[in-house]
Amino acid sequence: MNTARRADLLTLADQAVFSLSSAAVMLVVTLRAHAATLGAFSLLQGYCICLLQLAQAAFAEPLLVQRPASLATGRPALTRAAGGSLAFGLAGAAALPLFATTALDISWAVTVLAAAALPALVVCDTIRLGLTAAGHPGRALTIDLFWGSVQCTCLTFVLSFTGSLVWLTAAWSASALAAALLAAAITRIRPRPTPLAWWRSHGDLARPYLAEATALAGSTYLALYLVGSLGGLESAAALRGAQALLGPSAVAANAIRVAAISACARTRLAVTALRQRSLLAAVVLGGLTLLYGLAVLLFSRNGNMRLLGPSGPVILTVLPAMIVYRACSTAAIGPFAALRALHHQRALMRLRLLSALLLPLGACTGVLYDAAAGAATGMAAAAALSLLGHAMLLTAAPDRRPPCDTCSITAARAPEAR
Repeated sequence: MNTARRADLLTLADQAVFSLSSAAVMLVVTLRAHAATLGAFSLLQGYCICLLQLAQAAFAEPLLVQRPASLATGRPALTRAAGGSLAFGLAGAAALPLFATTALDISWAVTVLAAAALPALVVCDTIRLGLTAAGHPGRALTIDLFWGSVQCTCLTFVLSFTGSLVWLTAAWSASALAAALLAAAITRIRPRPTPLAWWRSHGDLARPYLAEATALAGSTYLALYLVGSLGGLESAAALRGAQALLGPSAVAANAIRVAAISACARTRLAVTALRQRSLLAAVVLGGLTLLYGLAVLLFSRNGNMRLLGPSGPVILTVLPAMIVYRACSTAAIGPFAALRALHHQRALMRLRLLSALLLPLGACTGVLYDAAAGAATGMAAAAALSLLGHAMLLTAAPDRRPPCDTCSITAARAPEAR
């Protein structure tokens, strides 16, 4: 097996483990916790995941696109990225108590425990993706295997004794801190909160990437928050429970997304071939996700609802629409990766902003009409329109890549030389 293919497989495995651990956490909580606890934990974890996705876009994806030649040459950039993500995580942790205690009436103890883990979570994720960009996906896989096993073990142990949200959050936060310490030990990077150094050297990519992620991740969490506020915690629990049942498809989607961006940036296919392959990937990914979702739906309705735990009845009301939502979101990965590789930052950002408006609008309108089921239907319609927009943009997209692989890296490092 050649080196490039081995790196791609390890990258896929790393992203699969990372996504699988997140899905497993929600599945464990869904099957064991009551609806109110599930709803509160879902909103807290959703906030953390939203912040994590923003940090990935601002600090990790520029490294994946520019691909440093080795860990030694990429260490300065990775150190700056870790420092920027630390500052980002601290800001998010400071904002969480105001949001959770005032808007959702979640206790201070739970909120502080979740906030304590945020900086460590963001830094750990930036380091692992930086290792992938530098050609060391095996080390990133080690970090994710450790984190996934620790958090799933801790949460299962806690939920076997108590359903307390405080202990549940404490176990999840402790696993994030342990993973961050391991990541720092493996790379010997000691991040300091210095975001300006990162923005000076990589802001040309980080700014549009962050704007896109803010539109996408922010709108997804806003939709969940609106559903929880307008329809109650049980409605939020229904959406998150359905997403947990569809977890394997989300695992594949997140794994393929990072691997696709990295592979498209490395292979530099002609624009026509890249367009054809990405559209084919969209059809395959969407179809497989739809088939998996239908299998889950048939299994759940075939006398197995008791296996879904206390929240099973309300989850089944939103599951069909959430299957469509997940299939459309997964299918959009193909055009998204190709547009990212072709350097269509501005057009992609405009499309993401439009999608960001549609998702919470659909969820808010739906929850007012038919509670959680209506919210899921609105989200599915918004995801379908977003997929259509990605496909239309890609079919007309010219090639805007720099003439060689090193050009973007040279341009990004020019401020350092000056």
